[in-house]
Amino acid sequence: MKYLLFVVALSACVSSGESGVQEQQDTGMIRQQHSKWCWAAIIENLTGVPQCEVPAAVYPKLSELDCCGAYNEACNVTGNVMVGLDAAAGVASVYELSPLSAADLTAELASGRQVVAHVRNASAGHVIMITERTANAFRVYDPATDHLREVSYDHILNGFTVQGNPVTWQATTWKIGVN
Repeated sequence: MKYLLFVVALSACVSSGESGVQEQQDTGMIRQQHSKWCWAAIIENLTGVPQCEVPAAVYPKLSELDCCGAYNEACNVTGNVMVGLDAAAGVASVYELSPLSAADLTAELASGRQVVAHVRNASAGHVIMITERTANAFRVYDPATDHLREVSYDHILNGFTVQGNPVTWQATTWKIGVN
């Protein structure tokens, strides 16, 4: 039943960035290797499973290809973080078709678990990972730019941009690793 949501939650993973936000480069995290692999990069950052192995774990026909070798367009596919966590690493998570409240987000981060926000505009989807609550904001990792940003809750909801276009937080993968 959980795979039924897969079509709704595909992430196209296009570059994002905005001005006026405190950014940290050289994050020590793993950037997405291909244009549609934001979801796979998030999974690698969470589990250590190489992102090049994630598409074949989700799409069995791709196991016939070498997605870890030279670039192969057939391997550059969109996907769902919840499905990928389960298929590639056997890690449970919860997918919801809404953003978390600020209180739920703060509680989840306080428990030591990161949260994946599925953001979208009219033409594309992307995933970002909320990693930490600071005194006044949240730290958010963008695998397309490899930047760690410190932003407000409202900025996560409606302030990120994808290729210069505003995106909104529409869905969430959370309770990662909780059975």
